[in-house]
Amino acid sequence: MSRPVVEKKSGLSPIWILPLVAICVGGWLLYKSYKDAGIDITIRLETASGITAGKTLVIFRGTQVGVVRAVDVTDDLQAVDLTVEMIKGAEPHLLEDVKFWVEKIDVEAGRVTGLDTLFSGSYIGMQRGTSDKPARAFIGLERRPPVPTSEAGLHLTLHSDALYSIEMGSGIYHKNVMIGSVQNHTLMDDDTISIGIFIKPEYASRVREKSRFWNASGITVDGGITNLKVHIPSLASIIKGGIIMDTPPGLKASAPAVNGQVMTLYEDYSAAEYGIPLSLELLTGEGISEGSTKVMYRGMKLGHVKHMAINKNKEHTVKAKVLLDPRAKSILNSGTKFYLVKPKVSVRGIRNLETIIDGVYISFIPGEGKPQDHFVVQAADPGSDYARHNSDGLIIQLTADSLGAISTGSPILYKKMKVGEVTSMQLREKEDKVLITAVINKQYDALVKSSSRFYNTSGVEVTASLGAGLKIHTGSLETLIAGGVSFYNPVKGKVPKNNSKFILYEDFIAAKNSAREKIVIHFKEPVGLKKGTKIKYNEITIGEVVDLEYEKKMTMVSVEAVLDKAAVHLLSSGTHFRLVRPEFSLVGTHHLDTLIRGPYISIEPGSGSPQREFTAISELKTSATDVKGLNIQLSTTDLFSLKVGSPIYYRRVKVGEVLSFELSKTFQYVHLNALIYHQYTSIIRQNTKFWNASGIHASGGVFSGVSVSTESLDSLLTGGIALATPDNKDMGGPVKAGHRFRLYGEAEESWSKWSPVLTPVGSKK
Repeated sequence: MSRPVVEKKSGLSPIWILPLVAICVGGWLLYKSYKDAGIDITIRLETASGITAGKTLVIFRGTQVGVVRAVDVTDDLQAVDLTVEMIKGAEPHLLEDVKFWVEKIDVEAGRVTGLDTLFSGSYIGMQRGTSDKPARAFIGLERRPPVPTSEAGLHLTLHSDALYSIEMGSGIYHKNVMIGSVQNHTLMDDDTISIGIFIKPEYASRVREKSRFWNASGITVDGGITNLKVHIPSLASIIKGGIIMDTPPGLKASAPAVNGQVMTLYEDYSAAEYGIPLSLELLTGEGISEGSTKVMYRGMKLGHVKHMAINKNKEHTVKAKVLLDPRAKSILNSGTKFYLVKPKVSVRGIRNLETIIDGVYISFIPGEGKPQDHFVVQAADPGSDYARHNSDGLIIQLTADSLGAISTGSPILYKKMKVGEVTSMQLREKEDKVLITAVINKQYDALVKSSSRFYNTSGVEVTASLGAGLKIHTGSLETLIAGGVSFYNPVKGKVPKNNSKFILYEDFIAAKNSAREKIVIHFKEPVGLKKGTKIKYNEITIGEVVDLEYEKKMTMVSVEAVLDKAAVHLLSSGTHFRLVRPEFSLVGTHHLDTLIRGPYISIEPGSGSPQREFTAISELKTSATDVKGLNIQLSTTDLFSLKVGSPIYYRRVKVGEVLSFELSKTFQYVHLNALIYHQYTSIIRQNTKFWNASGIHASGGVFSGVSVSTESLDSLLTGGIALATPDNKDMGGPVKAGHRFRLYGEAEESWSKWSPVLTPVGSKK
């Protein structure tokens, strides 16, 4: 019998592999748990309202850095201790001056904070410290602490006579954008208020040394019946209080504000607008009103009366405190003369008629001398009779078909400011004209140029249309009653000599049209034509109708029109004019915008010899086969309201149209065949974006307002497409016919900011 042989195997038995793997995994988990273990700290609060163990997070600048693990009441039942597990990376920042607080919805004194917790729930906010001593126990704050002075941004102090409705957290606004907030406020020993504010880093450069801050809590009403002013800040500042910051245009070049700078908080917009104080002494306060009486100089408002009081002198004169625009600071010297401007009635007529409506105002004649901020106001303008009693000025002659309301003494106006007056008139029988002589005061005679155009501003001119609305044009009240002449300088010119002659046009429109090219157009179907009807080329207005009348047999209307000089090259024997009105047919509608704006005359330039008289046609060639351009394809998942003929816009100018559309072979997309007109093909580049512009687009909210827009009335009713091309470095190269683009449902916000420089078709770079 054979005996079994036992063989011993060398090495580890397979039975031990599983225990060894378990030991390795357990060791790794133990190591990872130790490595990633958080740091426990304690935060003591007066109440744990809104705090839940295991759920409430610690947030630092929007990032989770810890979580509440336990909530315990202290032994004396006066507070609660939160046990918080902080992430390991927070250990270097757990210093003794770190601040913690509970962030939750808080409504106080009309101010709402913590709205971000409405959906996420309350959380514990954290603000880093600057100490070098570590800590593990902290006392929580009742509310968010002020931004530390070490924080990037601008830290300023505002001094004010009152706190108004301002609270900690109230916003600092610039052009309705919140650029900072109020951090603290303190009642000083002199009963003034010191307010600490913080301006966010990205807006710090907008605050200058001469910037103005004013209280914007509530609505400010200033002035009287004839000069009522209502200043309404943003809705947010009305509800929760706030401060507005702005810099007057003349002070934007002042140095940037620096940390710690002390500035004034003005009571309201009016006080901030005119900030240099001066006092005026008057014999009487008759006609002077606090908050509304203005200080004027050459038509500019440079200040207003803020407060009035009676002086304690024998005459009991009146003292007016004025806030003056900083631009007028140079007049504050002993040689300056202040005077009252009131209505003045004499045998020669009525002067300063505008003060009947606007009220009495204060003006001045600048002088030189030592600095001074107190003046005695004279009863009348020291130079008011200059033009009547002195011929020391530029004498001009005006020829007109009729006088209208013009008479001796009628004012000559430049930008609605009186610079001279009419001195005499006579009838020139041979020429059937009226010759008017006028004098321009010496200090203004340089305003008159050889190119000046004079026009009658007597009476009231009314123009109205369904599209443009009602417009009423008048000069000053003085010219409304006593007649007047205005002039402007369309181009540069030389200084004329004495007794130079100028044409006096019937009105401003006639003066403006005198330099435009005159043409005549004959219409067989004049329905809708009238004075003022626009003439357009590629949707751009280049002229208008100035007169029209029926021809002898009453079968046609002869229209006199004027065109801008830049459009004269369009006038040739092959040029066509057509009256554009709403069109309705089975295939669609066209020119629906004329339902509101009224008809207009379109021009299609031709080639040939120059011509100034034309006969309008009933239709222009508009079919796709007759129009040159670039054919492209647009792909979209939805046809929206688009159809054949739907317009394509660039900056709201029509640059093309939809020719046809069809479903793709897989029925997943709609392919549109579109035409970009020849003169606009350089706009289309590889990275051009197209989007649906049909209907009305609305955006905004309760606090920012609602904006409603549409490309045009055509796109509102019949559909349309808009396009934008990126700035030059991102636009890509030109495309060839048949290039396919994606048609988006709506535009991205950044597309509206693109402003590439493009070379028109046919032009040389």
